[in-house]
Amino acid sequence: MKALLAKFMPYKGIGLYIGEREIAVSKVARTPLGNVELESHSQSYEPEQFADVVGELLAKVEAGGKHPYPVAVGIPARRVFYSTRPLPTGKESGSAESVLREVMQSPNVCIDELAVQVVKGRYAKRSLASVASCRRDYLLDLLEVLQQAGVQPFRTEPAPLALLRSANDKRRIRKSRPALRLFLGDGEALAVAVAGPVCVFWKSFKLVAGNEQAALRAAIRSCQTLIGRFGIDAPLDVALVHGREDLREVLTGEAFSKQVGVPVVWCSEPGLTGSSAAYGLALGCVQEQPGDAINLTQSMTPQPTIWQIFPWSEVSVQVALVLCMALFLFGHARHVQQAVVPVNLELAKRAWAANKSQADLNKEQRELLQQVEAVKKFVSTRVRWTEYTHDVAERLPEKSTLTLFQGMCELEDGGKKPKKLFTVRAEAPIDSNGTMPTQVDDFLTSLRGDPLLKRDFPNVELTDIKTTQPARKEESATAIFTVLCVPKATAAPAPKAAAAGGHK
Repeated sequence: MKALLAKFMPYKGIGLYIGEREIAVSKVARTPLGNVELESHSQSYEPEQFADVVGELLAKVEAGGKHPYPVAVGIPARRVFYSTRPLPTGKESGSAESVLREVMQSPNVCIDELAVQVVKGRYAKRSLASVASCRRDYLLDLLEVLQQAGVQPFRTEPAPLALLRSANDKRRIRKSRPALRLFLGDGEALAVAVAGPVCVFWKSFKLVAGNEQAALRAAIRSCQTLIGRFGIDAPLDVALVHGREDLREVLTGEAFSKQVGVPVVWCSEPGLTGSSAAYGLALGCVQEQPGDAINLTQSMTPQPTIWQIFPWSEVSVQVALVLCMALFLFGHARHVQQAVVPVNLELAKRAWAANKSQADLNKEQRELLQQVEAVKKFVSTRVRWTEYTHDVAERLPEKSTLTLFQGMCELEDGGKKPKKLFTVRAEAPIDSNGTMPTQVDDFLTSLRGDPLLKRDFPNVELTDIKTTQPARKEESATAIFTVLCVPKATAAPAPKAAAAGGHK
C-alpha cells in the first residue's frame, strides 16, 4: 500500500552521493504512511568517467527533466573538515570564516580557498557552533558536472550527516543524552558522535579482517575521551552499531559492553555504503529541515528564481483538495435546498403565525402540550369496552340472556384514586327440579380466566342471585344473577342474601 501510494505523491527527492570510487543515487517519496525509497542505483567509476557516470545515474531517476525533483549532493567525509565548539557568552555572532580560523588555529591554511558554513545549535542550555568546510575548487568542479547534467543541487552536505539522517529514520535515540553511532563497512568504519540534534564530530578508521573488535573498542574509548573537548560534559549514553551482521554477537555481548564502558546496541541498517548515504540525502529533500542546515555550495550557486522555488506540487494538491471540498459542499447545498422545499410549503400554509408575537406562540404551545398530555393520559388509562362486549357475549352460557352490561372508568385527575367498575347481569332458566342452573358457575369460572378481566378487573365476584316465578304455568322459573368485577386494589361489596328459592 505504501509503495503504491508513493508513486502518486508529489513529494519526492533525489540523493546523489559522490564517493572516491563509487557514485550512488536514491529516489525517495514522502507519504502519509512514511518514507518510501522508489529507486536506488550505484556504480563504480574512474576519474575520467566521473561526468558520464553522474549524468547516467541522474537520468535513471529522472533528475533534471521537465519537472525536476530536488537533488541533494553528498561528499565523502575525507573531503570535509568538520568540528563543533561551544560558543562563549557574547560571541554568538561572527562570520563563518572567523569561526573556522578560531577552530583550526593554523596560520598556514588559506581560508579564501575553502567554502565554509557554520551551523549553530543548543544542547543542555549551551550554545554550540558546528563548522564545516571543503575546498572550493573541488566544489566548483562538482557543480560544473552537475550543470552539464541539468541539475542545480538543492543542498551539498557531508555524507556523515546524510548517514546520520538515514540512521535516525531507521531507529531514533533519546535526545537528552549524547550517543555514538558507528557505521561499519567491509574494510572501513565511521564513528559519529551526536548530542541531541547536534552532530558533534565524526571519525573514520580502518577495520582489519579478524581485528574488528579491537578497532571498534579503541574507537569507542577514544570518542568517549574526545567528546568532552567539544563542549559536551555528559558521557556517552549508548553506542549504536549499524551494519555487519557477522559482528553482531561479538559486539552486543556483555563482555564487550564492559570493555568499552557503554551499552552497545546493534542495528542492521544503514551500513557504511554509498546507497545508505544517498538515501539519507534524499530524505533531506522531502523532510522538513531547519533553515540553517549545512549547504557547502550555497554561496557558489545563484539564488533560485521564484518559479523554481514555487511549490507547484503543493499547490496542485491544495487545489485538488479545494475542488473536492467545493464539490462536496455543492452537493450538500443541493440536498439542503431540496429538504427546505416542504418546510417552506408548510410555512406558507401557516402565514397567520407571522402576525403573532413570540409570547402568544409560546402560550399556544403550552396549551397544546397540555391537551396532548391529557389525551395521552386518557388513552393510557381508559378501558376499551368494545373488547368486553364481544368477549363477554361469547362466554355467556346457552339459554342465558344478558340483561345488564355496565362499565365505569373515571379519568385520573391526580387528586384521588379513580373508580373503576364492571357489572354484568344475566338470566338463566331454572331446572325443573328447582335447583340453580350450573351455567352460573361455568360463567363465573370463564370470566375469572378471561385475559381482559385479569388485566383490568382481576377480582370477579357473584354479588347477587335471585329467582323469579313465571307469569304463566307453561313457562319455567328464571334465576337472575349479578357479577361484579373490580380492580385488584378495590374490595368487592359483600354479596346480598339470595331471595327465596335458594341458590348454589
